[in-house]
Amino acid sequence: MSSAVTIEGQTRINQLRGAELPLVIDRMILAMIPGLDSTGAVDRDQQMPDPAHIVHTQEIEADHKGYVNPDQVVYSIILGSDLGDFSFNWIGTVEKNTDTIITVTTTPETPKRKTDLSNNTTGNNITRNVMLQFRDAQNLTGINITAETWQFDYQAVLNDHINQDNPHNRLSNLPNAKSDAIALDDSNTLATSKAVNSVFNYILPIGNFAETFDNGFEDWEIMSGSAELSVGSEGISGGNALKIGNNDGNDMIWLIWKHSIPYDPDKMYKITVRAKQTDGDGSGFFGVAGRDATDQNWVNRMGEDTHHLHYYAAVYDEDIPTEWSQYTGFIKGFGISDFGANSTIDMPTKLHENCRYFRPLILLQYPDATGITLVDSFTIEEISTLKDHADLAVDPAQTGTDKKHVTNSQAKKWEDHADDINLHGQKNLLINGNFDIWQRGTNFNIDNTTNVYTADRWKTEGLNFSGNVSRQAFAVGQTDVPNNPKYFVRLMSISNADQVFLSQHIEDVRTCAGKTLTLSSWLKSADIIPTKDMAIRIIQNFGAGGSASNMVVDQSPGFDITTSFQKDILTGTFQNN
Repeated sequence: MSSAVTIEGQTRINQLRGAELPLVIDRMILAMIPGLDSTGAVDRDQQMPDPAHIVHTQEIEADHKGYVNPDQVVYSIILGSDLGDFSFNWIGTVEKNTDTIITVTTTPETPKRKTDLSNNTTGNNITRNVMLQFRDAQNLTGINITAETWQFDYQAVLNDHINQDNPHNRLSNLPNAKSDAIALDDSNTLATSKAVNSVFNYILPIGNFAETFDNGFEDWEIMSGSAELSVGSEGISGGNALKIGNNDGNDMIWLIWKHSIPYDPDKMYKITVRAKQTDGDGSGFFGVAGRDATDQNWVNRMGEDTHHLHYYAAVYDEDIPTEWSQYTGFIKGFGISDFGANSTIDMPTKLHENCRYFRPLILLQYPDATGITLVDSFTIEEISTLKDHADLAVDPAQTGTDKKHVTNSQAKKWEDHADDINLHGQKNLLINGNFDIWQRGTNFNIDNTTNVYTADRWKTEGLNFSGNVSRQAFAVGQTDVPNNPKYFVRLMSISNADQVFLSQHIEDVRTCAGKTLTLSSWLKSADIIPTKDMAIRIIQNFGAGGSASNMVVDQSPGFDITTSFQKDILTGTFQNN
């Protein structure tokens, strides 16, 4: 016996969840499918069977729908001895409004006999009980009858089967987003029926997703590319890993998960991917693709219906190292993001305002490169506040090179200040103004051909320059700069630069519109710079549609830089346009 939630069933559940409409499963269909192999995995790409193969349809009575707990609901039908004669090897549950097949169970051919007193034939009674398990199942289905009121001992089955050693069966593992199904023991007679025939362990991925490739790559759709795909035990500690490419020819692949995850812009989502490239070259991209409210169309950064140019929140156009490397990105809110590249918890990627769902995305060996890349995990977790998630830290010793992880000290720092530094707004609009957090490294060579993120949120820009940016530590006990800062940033220009900036972009030109702002900084130089070539600047970029010009620039007067720290201040009023 094998069971699964269908692809259309999973999509329908997500649509109803997003529209805040109930899931009404009103009947089961029994069919006899010729040549069906009930021992193999269920093909999840199934629809209504051929009418010629349907042998019985039975409504599920209202008092035969019950909940075990908020995340588990049970549907039951009783096939009495007055029904028959027929045999079946396929069972489907059906959603009322669209006739969508939600779940499918395949079983060895099962005869259903009818009692016929005229020839002393005794019929059989059969029950079929289906448990559907996903987050907030009771709320979505609207079922308010407890399964405990029935004559079937469902809790005994849970105790016997769900809490086995298999971690995918544990209720404590509900954030897992796998769409597999677990078939349990059954009884064909009403008198002794004490078991749930099929438990569909479909954990609705509401902001949570976990892919460890235990079921291969059948849930991933190939959008473009022809790389060889396989799954083997090449992951960390012998776990499964998706192997992409064979280092021969064009090994590029563009994969998007087949199922949509509802998007709540008020919540923070953490993406974590672990990968390594064992051969070849080419860039990697990890993130999500947006979907609209109907879950029928793509919504990329520009709102276009194409699978290109989406939200690469974890990795954007990076070389994947040869050792296992863990990448992290964050998603929250609506807005415009620069491909979501290098997103952090304090600067999450924003999805287009028309996005209501998203799907995990993998693009490797780009463009058209030769190579082999392994991916052994891809997770998306819904998180709430920094204070509640000091466990965002990752131990590089356990996972290999961690490209963008939150250290224990960073998590502790955020926890200590979570009351006055939150995700929705700061008294100081600049994030990481003390240059405490450097998730991408602490030393960067820079030039005008590439604008490089250095300390978190801080980016180099300018004209005709080259040089270096690095993190420097204050001497313990120094008094030049108040409040005992730990680090400062050193910007070193090697060539005669026309302009070089260390800048931070603040979301939304309307932020503080019409208000007076003060920008201050402490600066010094290894050598005296007497030509008044140093200044601080605030720029409003209105883009198209603003009533002002595209840019409004406020800049402090030029000032000399000495070898001792000095404070420079710029105060101005933002336009309302």
